[in-house]
Amino acid sequence: MRLILCFFAVLFLSSCFEIIEDIRFQANYSGTYKVTINMSASKVQINSYMKLDSVFGSHVPKKPEIEKEIQRKENLLKAHKGIKNVLITRDYVSFIFTVKFDFDNLNSFKEAHSILTSDKKTTNDFFPFSQSGNSFNRKDKLQTTAKDMAKKKKEYAALFTQSTYTSIIHFPKEINTCSNKNCKLSKDKKNMFVSSSLENLVNDPNYLNTQIIFK
Repeated sequence: MRLILCFFAVLFLSSCFEIIEDIRFQANYSGTYKVTINMSASKVQINSYMKLDSVFGSHVPKKPEIEKEIQRKENLLKAHKGIKNVLITRDYVSFIFTVKFDFDNLNSFKEAHSILTSDKKTTNDFFPFSQSGNSFNRKDKLQTTAKDMAKKKKEYAALFTQSTYTSIIHFPKEINTCSNKNCKLSKDKKNMFVSSSLENLVNDPNYLNTQIIFK
């Protein structure tokens, strides 16, 4: 989730958005990652903000700045061993962006995650996913982000209540138990689904954390 909050931070804090994160794992934990960031519901507002130098005291990135950073990330991903079929699409009319790539294993996925969430000055080594034996774990590091955003809850009331995040994770085998009460399983018990408003994530930094035990 931290990956998402790093994208277009100022635009996020001034508009409502929908995020769909889709991860498909194979038996050896290679797989495909795809995230869609949809800000089309706020495109009029975003266009207005992008004409300004700052919003709420923060610099508003212009299209060339955003494009330059996207291209930098894309080039880093394409050059990294273990990451393949990198595709980043951008629609500056409807403000819909997607990031998609294949990874060879969890370590490759971790490296891709670090590229996407790090900036030119700092490196982010945190990775929310881990696997051990017959279990799979997700532990997001939302505490700091949640606290910072909670301070602005009144200022960004619409953002908190109207913005949504959805995570879908596909596995090659059946899930026996899932520790997160917010998660839903598909009929074949091979897919895990969780959806939330940003407000829930701010109020409960552990909202996405879970341990999965396979059959």
